Amino acid sequence: MIRIAYRLAWVVAMGVCLGVATGPAAADVMLADANSTASINLGGGSGPLGMYSWNVDGTNHMYQQWFWYRVGPDGGEQSIDALTPDGDPVLTDTDGDGNDDTVSLPYLGTGFDLEVRFKLVGGAPGSGVSDILEFITVNNTSGGDLDFHVFQYTDLDLNGVAAGDTVEITGGNMATQTKGAAYVAETVVTQMPSHYQADVYDDGLGNRPILDALADDQPTVLTDQAGPIANVNAVWAFQWDRTIADGHSLIISKDKSITPEPATLLLTGLGLAAALGRRRGK
Repeated sequence: MIRIAYRLAWVVAMGVCLGVATGPAAADVMLADANSTASINLGGGSGPLGMYSWNVDGTNHMYQQWFWYRVGPDGGEQSIDALTPDGDPVLTDTDGDGNDDTVSLPYLGTGFDLEVRFKLVGGAPGSGVSDILEFITVNNTSGGDLDFHVFQYTDLDLNGVAAGDTVEITGGNMATQTKGAAYVAETVVTQMPSHYQADVYDDGLGNRPILDALADDQPTVLTDQAGPIANVNAVWAFQWDRTIADGHSLIISKDKSITPEPATLLLTGLGLAAALGRRRGK
């Protein structure tokens, strides 16, 4: 609870006081902090769309994480990179170590604007610990109510291998993925998901249950399958369905952490909180 409360406070602080340092537009965005790096393909980059690398102590645990959206009850979803970029990605070095650890990705839609922010917080070298804070904001500029739907898809390959992972969703807002001693927990801190789905990446026949649903021309409703989906190439997704009043916002905040073993999660969270507190004090 201490860890989650601290993350929420930090994410809110990001929303109101994030420093601005704009770099040139690029197909790939790179973040780095301590023992960790992360790479995001904004379209036309070198990896799968969205975040395709989360490298911790030399091991990449991420295959793909990205966001899709739909306006209204009908039709299919689109990846957020189909929206118009509202300027270049905004990269920031929040701890003064010479590496950009935070990025803001602003987009413009019809009757709304959308922003995604990622903050990478690495751990001590060799610890296997890392953290990604995520913040999604949708502002309604339409002049009326906006029926809006957000989808997050996550495909982690723990220890750099696609097969053999186990995924489970608990409480409707927490996804955990394990393989051996590697353990990832993602907690949705604000805005409880409307639906979720733990599933296989593909069924062995070329069908990808979640990605195919997001790519067709029909409205997607995730199945609320919680799992566990065990010892396979496992993936998960969250869905948020909201009616946003004119001039109001939908704000989603999440925290994704990797640690070598579940027993160290609390200590890791407290250590990262202390480190962030020291950095903010500087």
